[in-house]
Amino acid sequence: MIKIDCDIFHFESCDHINILGARQGLIFDSGSRKTFLFRSLQSQQNLGRMQSNGKVRLVDSPYTLSGIRFTSKDCVIIDELNFAPREIDALLMAVRKANAYLIVIGRILIKQLEYSVDAIYTFSYDSGKFYVERYFSNVSQQPFHADTAVCEDSTK
Repeated sequence: MIKIDCDIFHFESCDHINILGARQGLIFDSGSRKTFLFRSLQSQQNLGRMQSNGKVRLVDSPYTLSGIRFTSKDCVIIDELNFAPREIDALLMAVRKANAYLIVIGRILIKQLEYSVDAIYTFSYDSGKFYVERYFSNVSQQPFHADTAVCEDSTK
């Protein structure tokens, strides 16, 4: 489990691969404070106001990641705007291999990724704080029970 707490943001998750995006309706919109969230978190960390049970790495460029070996105590937070889908895929693979945590802030198209995410969260901003709410959870990662299953009939 990763826990991050600071003056403007509180996040707690057992999921290893997370996407955070601001949501209007059913899509993640541009101009909805995603980069502002990332920069605000950088500022909180630089001021020593961020507390976490893991090592939080706020990464604003794929070049910053070269040579870093992740551990299960790492939590990497990136601003998706600065990464190409291939670079995010490579990061996802490294994070999964190390059993580390990754938080991607952005409006990334899930179909662009080769690796699945564990959870998607939406956030809002009000009175100087960011509020996070779970939007999607990968049920294959969670204990799940269903009474009915719907399948495609490939014989028709």
